[in-house]
Amino acid sequence: MMFTRYASLVLLSVSLLMGCRYFQSEATVSIQALTGEGEALPNAKVVVNKIHVGQTDDHGFYKGHMELPIDEPILIEVSKGSKEIFYAPFFETIKVKRGDLNTFKLTATLYGVKPVSDEVPAAPVPASELMESAAASDETPSTLEVIETSLPTPTLSTATDANASAAETVQPASEGRPVTFYIVSGRDAVENAAVYFGDAAKKQWIQGCYANASGRCTFRIPSNLDAVTILIRAKGFQTQSKSFELLDGDKVRIDLARGKSLEVFAINPNQGNMEGVEGIKVYLNEKELGTTDRFGSLLAPITTEGEMGGRITLTSEQWLPAKVEIKRDAFSSDSIIQHFQSLKPIAPKLAIMEFIHYRAGGDSTLLSPPSLDSLTATLVSAGANVVNSPALRGKFAEQKLSLDDLSATNFNQVKKVAESMNYIIRPSFIEGAEARIILSAIDLQGRMTYSASQSVKAKGSTDAVLAELSQRLMQNIRHEGSIIENQGEDQIRINIGKNHGLAIGDKLTITGNARLPSGEITAWDTIASAVVVDAVAERSRIKILQTQPNARIEAGNNVALDRKPSSTKDSINLTAQEVETQAPIGLAELYKGDHWLGFTDATGHAAVSEIELLKSSEIAVFSPGFLPKAIAVTPESKTYTIALNHVATPIQIESQPEGALVKINGRDLGRTPIDTEIPYPGAAVNIEIGGVDGFEFVTRTQSVGARGIVLRGNTAITLNRDPLQAAKAMATEGKLTDAAQLLEGIPESDNSYLLAQHQLGELFLNNLKDPVKAATAFHKVTSSPKVESFSDKRFIGTFINEAVALFQAGENAVAADPNLAISFWRQSEAILKRTESELRFVPQAQYSQAVHTLNYYRALALHKTWTVTQNGDDQKSAMQYWKDYIQGTALALPQDQHYDWVKKAEGYFQQIQTARKSLSRDSKAPVAM
Repeated sequence: MMFTRYASLVLLSVSLLMGCRYFQSEATVSIQALTGEGEALPNAKVVVNKIHVGQTDDHGFYKGHMELPIDEPILIEVSKGSKEIFYAPFFETIKVKRGDLNTFKLTATLYGVKPVSDEVPAAPVPASELMESAAASDETPSTLEVIETSLPTPTLSTATDANASAAETVQPASEGRPVTFYIVSGRDAVENAAVYFGDAAKKQWIQGCYANASGRCTFRIPSNLDAVTILIRAKGFQTQSKSFELLDGDKVRIDLARGKSLEVFAINPNQGNMEGVEGIKVYLNEKELGTTDRFGSLLAPITTEGEMGGRITLTSEQWLPAKVEIKRDAFSSDSIIQHFQSLKPIAPKLAIMEFIHYRAGGDSTLLSPPSLDSLTATLVSAGANVVNSPALRGKFAEQKLSLDDLSATNFNQVKKVAESMNYIIRPSFIEGAEARIILSAIDLQGRMTYSASQSVKAKGSTDAVLAELSQRLMQNIRHEGSIIENQGEDQIRINIGKNHGLAIGDKLTITGNARLPSGEITAWDTIASAVVVDAVAERSRIKILQTQPNARIEAGNNVALDRKPSSTKDSINLTAQEVETQAPIGLAELYKGDHWLGFTDATGHAAVSEIELLKSSEIAVFSPGFLPKAIAVTPESKTYTIALNHVATPIQIESQPEGALVKINGRDLGRTPIDTEIPYPGAAVNIEIGGVDGFEFVTRTQSVGARGIVLRGNTAITLNRDPLQAAKAMATEGKLTDAAQLLEGIPESDNSYLLAQHQLGELFLNNLKDPVKAATAFHKVTSSPKVESFSDKRFIGTFINEAVALFQAGENAVAADPNLAISFWRQSEAILKRTESELRFVPQAQYSQAVHTLNYYRALALHKTWTVTQNGDDQKSAMQYWKDYIQGTALALPQDQHYDWVKKAEGYFQQIQTARKSLSRDSKAPVAM
């Protein structure tokens, strides 16, 4: 009984090993590929179980007949490559049944998003090689090892353009989850319905999409959200707001009622950010309708003619104006947009970068360099609202940005960060004999609003310098407040006092709601200009200079103090560029002494007023990461080019876990944590990090910023666990079963699946002494499409290993089941015969071992078969291959290699030559040596 059970187990293993590819059935797959708007999508790629089978025709159709495995999940993928539009791929899983009419008709909808750039990162070419393992001195199976160096998988990153002003509609992030909306009214689709997404962090409605003729549209919601609120508007239908839990690939049906709605939007425009104002009470003809939500909106259906007209009243206890009344009639707009201002002036919201340290020359340094904490404290004391927090850095990381690595080229991407900010403060500390601190305020469009600079002449005086610079910075960036009362032309009070640098004679702009004679509100716009006539600590007095038509100066109007330098025609032009590459240097600060003259734009250009230079003939140029430079200007020249040299590049790299080897452009820097400097290596470098047992090797391209290469804290390199390395470590420690379980747990979808199966086969063959399981693992590699056709040259050795495992399985089975042993040996010889022509592709270092193993085991498999069958043809074949091995392959090897194997081959050859031809065919005894 035990014998029968063992034989059944072996036969089952063989069936799984060699027979699974035949359990297939014919299937017909028909696919119609459509865009999100329901239009045909031609030339879409169709992939079935990771094999490209064709593409859709000009009408978006594909039909294919194929043989597919029975009762296995088959993955259908439809994708479309395009530089103009990024199409999200379509996935569907099907199953083929035995004996059924397997016909599958699929509609693949690929939703498109316009990318910010036409540039798509190129896929890296994986580096792979075969590594040699020494053959044993006896007949213990020898395996050929496969090792692959893993590289990061490229991803296609798309984002909406953020160049529009903050007051304009901002598109949702395209990296988020796609949500499809179906806008209907009963059974009818609602065309041109607008869907908005509520950004809770910015308190804004963000436009998402417009419904097509079928009432369908889609856009992406930030993937970090678990719930979302949307607003749907359509002409002739009541506006609706809805909140729901967010799931990947959600399809949301919205049913709109016909009619009209009263839409009230309470907005606080501050520093260009249009934030909703929550808690504003809304009345219609003295009947309270409710209060505005967190987005500043209130929606109420209009059901009677009396509600078409009447009086809308908005009241607030915490905002200005305290009360607004708006008369409406049947022809008035359904939307009311009223702007509110804080009772107190709102401090600008600042996000502060870490200090950028660089040397101006020389080795002299200060004992107390400035810190982020000390700068934060001085800015808060000067009246700033600093929004730095770990959560903010996490929001930057979600958008694949770093607060500390912002530059002239990516400042406008800050708008994608779900946090309300007004300015980014870039602090620089220039070490050396001419030590200096520079604070630059940069708005979210990447324009430098103001920059303050001061030299540090005494050790330990950095805090005093920071306090002075913070006061200057806060008094010169844009401040906003509101009119708190209007008692006549000379009695208009504002809540901006001289604490913010306000002075008599300062010019201000006033923005508010312009109104038509009927009382209907029009757009928020500049409605007046004014001048400061009295400046006191808390409240100041202004005089109106000019008023726009239909404008009403009233409490709650926004008042802005903006000291931007006036433009002049008499100016000189400067261009800042790198010495090495002549690439432009954006956001470089230009100074005359400690007086800020301006900055270079993203193209490296700047214009400086000649009036500013009357008392000086020298301009100093500062840019983080470059050696400062001063140039002389003369009346004769109007154009200057300033070439700046890079300072030594700081390198700070941390990894998790620590102790990883780091190479930059092939140069070994040691093990993490790394804190050093190197000569400027260029705009980007190739970083290699790895060498930690049980963890993957990482290769990445890293840009070199103004502060060098800083990968620590939130941006530290996290090495992923490498199950292949971990399994090897377990095997070395004797944990063979654990190593096998780890390798068996790697899914087929993983990039390392084939390598894991190869390693698993080695483990079963060499360590666990289970050749049947070894052959099964090796066969999973050799039966995969690319390996089976020898397209993937890495795995030629796997074929040889599979044949060796099958040979050993025959050795183990011959005593119990000679027929099974013969089957194993014949399969082994067939694999080696098929592989022989591919040996020319084996790397030179492993070529001798591969040739030796293949020819030796091919002859040995034929020999062992003959010992059981005693067949004349088997004897003839075995003799011929032993002769070829001894007179060919063995002679090509150095004499000290595989000496015992050659001696055994000679013995086998002599034995089979002198064997008695009358040996009974049913003899089961193997020939002894």
